[in-house]
Amino acid sequence: MYFSCIFKKTKFLKTKNPDGLGPSDFWENFSGGKLSVLPRTEKKPRPVGCKNLLYKLIASIQGRAYDKALVALAGPAHLAGKPNGVLAAAIMAQMELDYMQRVAESDANDIRCILTTDAEAAFQSASRKHCYEVLCSEATLKDRFAPFFAHTHKGAQRVFWPAANLLLRPSSGFTQGDVNSSKLFTCNTASLVAGLQAEGPTDATVVAIVDDITIIWVP
Repeated sequence: MYFSCIFKKTKFLKTKNPDGLGPSDFWENFSGGKLSVLPRTEKKPRPVGCKNLLYKLIASIQGRAYDKALVALAGPAHLAGKPNGVLAAAIMAQMELDYMQRVAESDANDIRCILTTDAEAAFQSASRKHCYEVLCSEATLKDRFAPFFAHTHKGAQRVFWPAANLLLRPSSGFTQGDVNSSKLFTCNTASLVAGLQAEGPTDATVVAIVDDITIIWVP
């Protein structure tokens, strides 16, 4: 197979000549897939891209091989992928319930303020260029992970929607349903989360679970 030769020759696409890895037409099809639309009660339907099997296998292997580097690059405030991330999410949820019920620890007027944001179309609007630059800031990812990301996210991706017999060509963001989309998103927004922490009140805490960013402070 054409891609099998690329895979063996470049060891996960480590190469000094990216243009030698095949025409853009190949990569548009390889990094594309089939679109499924999931209905949601009282909400807009959620589009999910189903990638081809070979792409998912390679992306999954890369995600596992470089998981520690990707988690470190996302920064300490991103809880996704952390060993205690689920516990932290549960604590955050409990704190939000406390605020909603106006539970005070010592002073009835001392209420914790919690601002939770959920970006609309976050994955689709993410900057691929910025994500590539962030990946290249880490030596191992620059050498082994970033080249594959560049080729699978360069230009348009051919995504077919069978239900509407429609071919879509998204040229920005990450496909929701991609194996590593959450990890890429956390790396891409690490500077945003860090910036919110740096510019916020001194007693504020900023945490995030993928695209859900929460700021906690006492006014």
